[in-house]
Amino acid sequence: MVHIVPGTWNWPGKEGQNIRVLAFSNATRVELFLNGKSLGAKDMPSNAHLEWQVPYEPGTLSAKAMADGNVAATDEVQTTGAPAAIKLATDRTTLNPDKQDTIVVAVSVLDDKGRVVPNGDQRVTVRLEGDGKLIGIGNGNPADHDPDRADNRNTFHGRAAAIVQAGKSAGTLRLIASSPGLSADSLSLDVR
Repeated sequence: MVHIVPGTWNWPGKEGQNIRVLAFSNATRVELFLNGKSLGAKDMPSNAHLEWQVPYEPGTLSAKAMADGNVAATDEVQTTGAPAAIKLATDRTTLNPDKQDTIVVAVSVLDDKGRVVPNGDQRVTVRLEGDGKLIGIGNGNPADHDPDRADNRNTFHGRAAAIVQAGKSAGTLRLIASSPGLSADSLSLDVR
């Protein structure tokens, strides 16, 4: 495995300035690339990390982890475009009609290529149709003091989470998320 930190390559206004880039890996060697150009390969110390100072330019920052001379793993982060759409996703879409079953729905702000925009913090409004309840929406930002029990929230690093609870009747719930200037998204949930 190999993992690049920071997990974003969106640094508007920092063009030409050095960004500290770390690579964590269990391979023996890691090579870092910016827009296809090698920034050097380094031997991976045991139980540690590698570090580069990379002059920022938009594009793709990638790492290749090598083991026995072969590429064993890769990781990359890309500069994203402007916020264009909202995306809803969950690990399950079926709930029990018991007025207790809940699911967490991930809310993401995406660019026109479907990538999460990490600096795309937008006010998102969610609403639920059907026999269920929107418990609230959170974003993980410790500095955000908006109430969790609400139907709208700013995203944090392009993400938020809505919590939906089933009612007592079987049927379909529909969660809709929107934000001014962005394409909305909806998600159907089956209560049975």
